[in-house]
Amino acid sequence: MGYKAMQTRISAIAELYDLISHSARNGTVTADGYLRGIAKTMSATLLGNASDIKIEVDAEALDIDPDKAVPFGLLVNELATNAVKHAFPNGIGRVVLSAKRVGGDVALTVSDNGIGIGIDTKDPDAAKAPQRRGFNYVTIFVRQLGGTIAVSPPNGAGTTVTIVLPQLGAPPPRTSERFAA
Repeated sequence: MGYKAMQTRISAIAELYDLISHSARNGTVTADGYLRGIAKTMSATLLGNASDIKIEVDAEALDIDPDKAVPFGLLVNELATNAVKHAFPNGIGRVVLSAKRVGGDVALTVSDNGIGIGIDTKDPDAAKAPQRRGFNYVTIFVRQLGGTIAVSPPNGAGTTVTIVLPQLGAPPPRTSERFAA
C-alpha cells in the first residue's frame, strides 16, 4: 500500500512539472488552466472513465509565480486525492477545485460533497496519525507557501478546505531602463 501511494505521489510530481511547462506563459502559470490540467490528470489516473466521482474546476485566470506553482500543485493534488480516496465510500460524488482572488491574496478551495472528515485542525497531533499523513503533507505545503488553512465543516456531509495564500501571484515583470546619451 505504501509503495503504491509513493508511486502515485511521484507520478503527480512528474505530471505537475509537465503541466507547469505547458501552462507557463510570460514566465507565469495561470491558475485556471493549471487546475484544469490537474483535474484532468487526476480523473484519468485515479478515477477512469467509468467513475461516478467528478472533479470540477471553478477558478479565475490568476497568474501564479512559477516558483510557487509546484507546491501549489502538490497541495491541490494532495487535497483532491484525499477527497477522492476517502470522501466517497459509495463511489459517487463531486470534488470542486477553486482559486479566486480575495483582496491581495488567493483563496484556494477544495471541496467535496462526501461523508466529511473528523479532524481537528487546531490539534497539532491530529495530522500525525497514520491515516492523516496526507493532511500532514497539506500543512507542510501551506506553511511553505506562507498560507493559512481552514477546514469546514469538521464533521458531517462534505468537506471544504480553504487555504488563503498571500503573494501567490507572479512577481511584477522586470523593466529595463534605457538612458538616452
